[in-house]
Order: sequence, then structure tokens, then C-alpha cells
Amino acid sequence: MSKINIKVTVVNAENTFEYNVPAIYKDDEKVIIYKEQDEQTTSVRFNYVTKELVRENDSLIMNYIFNKEKRSQGTIYVKGMEKKLDVVITTTKINRIDRNIEIEYQIENDKFIYKIEVI
Repeated sequence: MSKINIKVTVVNAENTFEYNVPAIYKDDEKVIIYKEQDEQTTSVRFNYVTKELVRENDSLIMNYIFNKEKRSQGTIYVKGMEKKLDVVITTTKINRIDRNIEIEYQIENDKFIYKIEVI
């Protein structure tokens, strides 16, 4: 397990979010863990092997699995309503170099780019 600093970028049609945060990289599991810079203190866990992204805060748990050029099932669990929403994820690009990763994906008509860069 090592402590690293990362730059996280999330882009959609309306917004671009970029922030630098400390993270923990678990080499044995190939997992990176960090907290987003938001008011809800969202914890994020990304698994480089399974390409699974899990975001959790007080109001939701989001679980996406990315499969290049394939559709996959994601879930969003809304805690206050105790409802689980299923989403179909179409991953168009996964580019990984060491611990840096860039994923382009689409949910319905919304396109996203998610990047982790070690700084």
C-alpha cells in the first residue's frame, strides 16, 4: 500500500471537474482509493483489474463496471429512497499506462470521460 497524489478529471457535456487529491494505492489488489472534493465527502474506489468504479456518500452508492466496446450493467443505489436504479454503460475507450487511466463511456445519451493521473 502506498500513498500517492492524483489528479482526477470527470468531463460531461455540461461540466468539467478537475481536482488533485491524496490517494492510497493497494498494489496487491490493484485498487486506488480516494475522497472526492465535494460537500458530501464521496469515497471512491477504482479497481484496475476489473475496471470497477464505486462511489459512495451519504445519499448514494454508484457501481459501474467498464468493458471496452461492450455494454455493461451499472447500479445506483439511492439510500434515502432505498431504490436501486440500473443503468446500461457503453464503454468506448479504456487507455491505461501504469496507474494512469482514461475511460470514455456513455450512459443513455450522456457521454463522460473519467481520468486518474498520478502526479
